[in-house]
Amino acid sequence: MRRLSTALALAAAGLVLAAPTSLVAQPPAGAGTGAGTGAGTGAGTGAVADSTTQLIETYVRAHLALAAVRDKEQAELAEPRSKKAEVQAEIRQRYRGLRAEALKGAGYTEAQFTAVTKRISTDDALRGKFEGALARPVAR
Repeated sequence: MRRLSTALALAAAGLVLAAPTSLVAQPPAGAGTGAGTGAGTGAGTGAVADSTTQLIETYVRAHLALAAVRDKEQAELAEPRSKKAEVQAEIRQRYRGLRAEALKGAGYTEAQFTAVTKRISTDDALRGKFEGALARPVAR
């Protein structure tokens, strides 16, 4: 059983690491592509940097939206009236829908958000850019 879970974990890691350019080159739907930046000027790396920046910015917006939903859910679950198992199940079900709406509003599917999360958590350069963007006081 342990060998199977190890093999599955390695396969999943391989899938995430095998497609790094596809995650950077394809921001979530509705986020725009930045097409035309540096076209024909030999600034191909600028386009990649622009798409990386765009990926990080859209991810930060989604991350903050999910954090706000999670904070509200945790506060509601901590209320004294929410101590019954059926009330907690109802709250969790409601917030599953709210999380899905928050992701959709940010232009992500759950699978896309998870893939970018894994990518950022395993790439030190992207993690640094994410943390920098998260620390920046920008209107989101």
